[in-house]
Amino acid sequence: GTVFGIWGDNPDDVWAVGSDGMILHYDGETLEQVASTTSRSLHAVGGTGPTDIWAAGDEGTTLHWDGTRFEFVERFEIATLLGINAIAPDNVWIVGVIPTDRLGFVRHYNGTEWTNARVPGSASLWEVWSSSAEDVWLVGTDDLQGGLIYRGDGMDFAPMEFESKPLRGV
Repeated sequence: GTVFGIWGDNPDDVWAVGSDGMILHYDGETLEQVASTTSRSLHAVGGTGPTDIWAAGDEGTTLHWDGTRFEFVERFEIATLLGINAIAPDNVWIVGVIPTDRLGFVRHYNGTEWTNARVPGSASLWEVWSSSAEDVWLVGTDDLQGGLIYRGDGMDFAPMEFESKPLRGV
């Protein structure tokens, strides 16, 4: 399969996700395939540590690792999920695109429920990064196929001045 996303919290705990629900884990010595609860392609993986890892991808598929296994969380069927940033088990950000609308969006998990917000002016959001719950950065592609950067406090996001090609990482 093809690997689309990789994340690790230390050199002995690295995860990769990819096509057809593929999940790989490296424990410092061996790279092994891990049982997946989906056959949909996964594009992003991220977490806070060895018992709190998120994977997401096609048709809004979201999985969570609890230290033992990946469990299916939910599907947000109208979306393709492309980037994850988890700062705490109750503060997880996921970005992506709603292909039929050519519109980027952001999801936030507060430990209990997911909230969704469409991001006007974006054709897609590729990645998310945060230094805290109040400092969240989103990058992607704007309506004119240029790059975009949004910064927010976790509730409200504003575009940053930026003129260049689309951004796929932050």
